[in-house]
Amino acid sequence: GLLIGQTVACNGGDKDKLFTYTVKFDGADPSKEYTYTYTKIEGTSETGTIQSGGAISLKHGETAIFDASQILKGVTYSVTQTDYTSDGYTTDPKTFVYTGTIEEKKIAEARFVNTRYLSSMLTLTANPAIVPGDGKTPSEITATLIDHEGKPVADREIVFTLPDNTEVKATTNAEGKAVISYTPRQLTGATPEVHTIGAKSTSTVDGVAIATPVTVTAMPAAITGVLRDNTTGKVIPNATVTVKNDDTNEEHTITTDENGVYFLPVPPGGSYTISYTQQYSINGTPSPVTFTQKAEIDSGVTGGLPVPAEITAVGIVLLKQPDGKPSLLNSAFAGKMLIYLRDANGDYILDQNGSPKAFDLQSNGTFHVDGLSTGDYKMEVRYEFEPGKELTLIRDKKLGVAKNGELNISQELVDPYGRITDATTGAVIEGAEVKLYYADTPRNRANGIVPGTEVMLPAIPGFAPNDNASPNQNSDATGAYAYMVFPDTDYYLVVSKAGYVTHKSETISVGSDIVRYDVQLTPISTDNGNNGSGNSNNGSGNGNNGSGNSNNGSGNGKTGSGNGNNGSGNSNNGSGNSNNGSGNSNNGSGNGNNGSGNGNNGSGNSNNGTSNSNNGTSNSNNGTSNSNNGTSNSNNGTSNSNNGTSNSNNGTSNSNNGTSNSNNGTSNSNNELDDVPQTGDNSTSPIFYMALALISLIVIGFCLPKRKKEKYIQ
Repeated sequence: GLLIGQTVACNGGDKDKLFTYTVKFDGADPSKEYTYTYTKIEGTSETGTIQSGGAISLKHGETAIFDASQILKGVTYSVTQTDYTSDGYTTDPKTFVYTGTIEEKKIAEARFVNTRYLSSMLTLTANPAIVPGDGKTPSEITATLIDHEGKPVADREIVFTLPDNTEVKATTNAEGKAVISYTPRQLTGATPEVHTIGAKSTSTVDGVAIATPVTVTAMPAAITGVLRDNTTGKVIPNATVTVKNDDTNEEHTITTDENGVYFLPVPPGGSYTISYTQQYSINGTPSPVTFTQKAEIDSGVTGGLPVPAEITAVGIVLLKQPDGKPSLLNSAFAGKMLIYLRDANGDYILDQNGSPKAFDLQSNGTFHVDGLSTGDYKMEVRYEFEPGKELTLIRDKKLGVAKNGELNISQELVDPYGRITDATTGAVIEGAEVKLYYADTPRNRANGIVPGTEVMLPAIPGFAPNDNASPNQNSDATGAYAYMVFPDTDYYLVVSKAGYVTHKSETISVGSDIVRYDVQLTPISTDNGNNGSGNSNNGSGNGNNGSGNSNNGSGNGKTGSGNGNNGSGNSNNGSGNSNNGSGNSNNGSGNGNNGSGNGNNGSGNSNNGTSNSNNGTSNSNNGTSNSNNGTSNSNNGTSNSNNGTSNSNNGTSNSNNGTSNSNNGTSNSNNELDDVPQTGDNSTSPIFYMALALISLIVIGFCLPKRKKEKYIQ
């Protein structure tokens, strides 16, 4: 019998494609026509017939078996497949034909294999492609194999060919990558050396793929450096750095490692500029700012020697806006700014003349300080009004340089604003007028400044909120104002706003540093409540008062009507009281010209001393600290207490006396109401005092005519 089989192989073969085969039998009687029966098998059987020279078609996995009983012994056969090379197939056998002789009790086989590959792709990379020629810095060579759909091909063997024609094998991983490490030999001269590496895949499934070779160049030198954020003190990893050859303009883009280190092998000789771009938020918008440092490579360097870039401190000075957002400096403003550095000993970095060296700001506010050594520094940012007259805006900002080749990046924020707020609520005040004057101080007078004159300052465009307007400014919506004033001068401010008490500051002394001065304005009080009508010129915090009160102090509450010219802190008093002291409370009405601290007294008392309390009514011209006395007492001394009624012209420290006593001495106590001495009463008789008064009147009457006569003589 005869069996014909068809198999499709490899990643590009179409297993549903029909392949056509022509079948011939030779050696039978040519005068007869023979029909041959075959069975096509593919899971199920299908019967067909064919004559010599006819064709059948088979798909992948199908077979056709011819009935041996219909084929004469000794007949030759040939099975020829149609050529499908144009479809990308290769056929086994390559001749596309099987021939043979039918033998008894044997089945001749004609099995065809059609193979079609879809192109796989092998790429090769070297990282880094340039290494120092020190004989110990490797490059990582990676071969990547993908199929026709771009998917990674795993578990395929890759053969790498090294510069000396030796081979190294590796297997692709799940990502289709196979990796080896290659280290060029150490250079002994100053000439770079190029090493070429190739790779190929010999897969029987995906076909042969050959990669384009890569090169690894060993250099006699290498530039190295470190990026550091001075604000945080931390290195900057995974940052993109551009290294440009200043002579050839050739550029290389590299990335810092986890330690913030960048590294680029270079040929000997040449100047290089290293650039790093950082994003800053300017007025709420990301803005790129580029910083640079330099590197110089000697022409005689060999052996892959690493050369650190110059240590450089760079940064940007931003201006804080009143709303809190940083902004770039106006170019005119930046042109007046200077940077100074002091070392760990407090000594300034000096210029060639031995003076503190001033580093200029660029128009966008960036600065660049090179030629430093490792160590700690303090940075100052100053504004120059004129040569030799500078105001320090930022002082003692720490700058730490830890490693050779470091590019140290700072961000400084100038915050010059004073704020004007409500002293009661803390709310910012917009539109307050601020006026700047020269203070009356010995320093100002010694410098020829006239005290009390308005200060006229140079305008600074871009210096929010008022471009350094002077002498007057108005606070903005955030309550901010700002003056960039002359150093070593004394000032004062007057701040006013409708509805607030005008504020005059104390002397504000400005040395070499900027001074921020915040102002709290006190509202003019409107908190007197439940008061009557016709009240005027009263203090603050008075409540529940009557009508017609005027010129009273502060903090008086629950007072009657018609009170005027009274002190402060009086409360719960009657009506018609005037010209009284402070701190009087719970007193009656119609009291006037009394001292302070009197309380719980009756009505109609006047011209009394201080600290009298719990006394009766209509007492007048009494001393101080009298208490608990009766009514209608007058012209009494001091510290009398618990006395009766209608006593007058008494001495001091009398207590517990009766009624209608007059002209008594000192320190009398517990006397009778009728002034008749008790047994053992040692007090002076009233008759004595009456006689003494009569004698006094006679003497006065005698003297008066003589006095008038002398007056006329004069």
